[in-house]
Amino acid sequence: MTNWQRKVRPGDPLRIGATAYNKFVDAAIAVSGGDGTLQPNGTQDSATYILAHNVGSAAAEAWTPARIASTDSASLTRRVRRPVVLFGTGASSTPLAEPNIIVPQEIIRPGTIGRACIAGVTYCRVQKTAGGAAPPAGAILGMTTGALREDSDGSAAMIGSASGIDGSTVLALVRLGIGSGTWHARIGASPEQIGSAARWRYAWTEVRWQASSSSFADVTSGRSSGTMGRAVNLLEAGNTAAAAYSIPVAGNNFAIGNTGVLFRPVPPGAVVRMRLMPEPGTQDAVATFEAPNPVWGPCTPLAGLEGSGSNEEGSGYGSIGNEAT
Repeated sequence: MTNWQRKVRPGDPLRIGATAYNKFVDAAIAVSGGDGTLQPNGTQDSATYILAHNVGSAAAEAWTPARIASTDSASLTRRVRRPVVLFGTGASSTPLAEPNIIVPQEIIRPGTIGRACIAGVTYCRVQKTAGGAAPPAGAILGMTTGALREDSDGSAAMIGSASGIDGSTVLALVRLGIGSGTWHARIGASPEQIGSAARWRYAWTEVRWQASSSSFADVTSGRSSGTMGRAVNLLEAGNTAAAAYSIPVAGNNFAIGNTGVLFRPVPPGAVVRMRLMPEPGTQDAVATFEAPNPVWGPCTPLAGLEGSGSNEEGSGYGSIGNEAT
């Protein structure tokens, strides 16, 4: 058996066995970045690179952020040892989900594969502020067409400005893979009661505020209860079958005394601020939010108090904390 680790001298006959040759190829792939991911050294400033396949119709410029569409499982049959991410499916007019951001480190032409950064520090195009300056250091950045921009829901952070590119963007040093850790979500229908208590698990869909219309729009390929599980309302944490917010309740509808007022789950359509928290015991990540629960039933103003929630029909729909009873 040939000792493939033994070096040869000039003039020596050379026979390369299959095992030795394949080890050379593997080493070359790893050095060139073709092995998929260059592992970080354990700090948040260590860039993590992946292979990115441009499935769009236009070339992706270096330092211009792109959104991940999916992973290419077929790449696993090649010599690449990790999946290749796909991108370049075209810009969307609706908001994009975070944190699916990559930053190409080279020009990646349509139908080709190149190296991109998915976490850690890298250069990236960043949109200037309304005043024409680069965002300040520490600003949270999110995805937009052709650049990152200030966004409290984003998954990147500004480190420092490098140089101007054009009238609207700068080339800046950013850190990917971080963010505010929160996002907006719209509560869905049919909450699931937790046992017999006045607590529920809520369906939800990620949304983003649209300044142009002063409304919330669903996020394209966004997070949802379908992929991350239902959310819990932390304000309901202490509720039982007999008490909600320490107020005595009774029955399946959680009636408050004999007032005819019912304690209800957060209604569908409500927009809340969501964040992940570890569930006690299992430590599984659970989506959580904090929103007051509504009460439903007849609403009589207190003596001498106007605007307490009554209406012409003598019924109201308010929330715990109102003076309505």
